[in-house]
This record gives sequence, structure tokens and C-alpha cells, in this order.
Amino acid sequence: MITVRPSRPGFSAIIASGVGLAIAGFVGGIFRGHSGFELFGPSLIALAVAVALAFGFRQNARVELQGDTVTVRSLIGTSRTFPVDDVATVVDAYQVDTGSGPSGRIAFLGSEGFALLRLNATYWEVDSLRTLTAAFGERLETLEEPVTVRQLIARHPHALNFRTQHPFITFVIIFVSIAISALTYVWLLETV
Repeated sequence: MITVRPSRPGFSAIIASGVGLAIAGFVGGIFRGHSGFELFGPSLIALAVAVALAFGFRQNARVELQGDTVTVRSLIGTSRTFPVDDVATVVDAYQVDTGSGPSGRIAFLGSEGFALLRLNATYWEVDSLRTLTAAFGERLETLEEPVTVRQLIARHPHALNFRTQHPFITFVIIFVSIAISALTYVWLLETV
């Protein structure tokens, strides 16, 4: 049995996002003239949620290869299993330039090229990932040289998720969501 667990840098990245969100909320509260819980409350809640997510990810998330099945356990502990025989190709790209810096990407693709599982190597133990991918023998396609998102998509169209393939669209969606949330928050403060 091969088990891949979340890495410490992945755990730290989740906590760092929560700290960044908490600082942004704190600074925003200062500029809005808040004090007391109105100032610290949202920041503490954002930080607590990030810490809870990080610990949940660290405790629950797993990828396991046991016998002829691969089992993926999520952040909340739900699991999904697929047979090893369904995997036609394992793409192990050591460095994919996603625009925000290179990161390793691993995709388990079925016979029609669709992804059964995609992993960002930043969040997982790299040595265990290499052991897992090596277990697939001749189905493994290792890309040791750096590749761009376009180059990887040209070779394997479903190896990367939508967010990685279209970072600008993802940015716009996130920006609009944050703007709507901020406007709703301000509107709620004004009506109370």
C-alpha cells in the first residue's frame, strides 16, 4: 500500500492565506473606523476558518494505492475510489509554469483522456507522490523539463483544471465575488 499525505508546505500555505485574509480584514476595519469586535471579529473568524481547514486537510486528506484501487480522501473525509485499470496515463509534470510560479502537477487520465484525479504537488509529500506514480510503470509519462500550461494542454487537454487553464477568468470570478461580498457587508452594516 502506498499512501500520500499532505505536505507541511501545503499546510503552511493554507494558514498563510488565512493570516493574509485576517490582516486584510483588520486593515479594512481600521479604515472603516471600527473598533472592538467589529474590528477583530471578522479577522479572527477568517483566521479560525483557515486554521480549521488546514488541520482538516492535514488530518483527513489522503491518496492511497492499495492492490488494484486508488482511493482519494478529501478534506472532510469523504472518499472516492477508482480501479487502477481505469488509468490509461499518469502525467507527472515536475514544473508547470502557471503564471504565478512553477509547480508540479500530476494527472491520472482515463482511456479517453479525461482526468480521474489531478494533484498539485505543492500540497502533497513529493517523495510519496513519486512512489505512487512510479507504481504505474509504463503508463507513467514524466515531464522533467519545465512546460507551460499551453504546452501541457496541447499534449493532454484534461490534465489541468479550469482554474489553472484560465487564470484570468478565475481572477475575474474571484474579484467579482469579493466585491459583491464587500458591498453586501457594507450594506448590512448600514441597515443594522
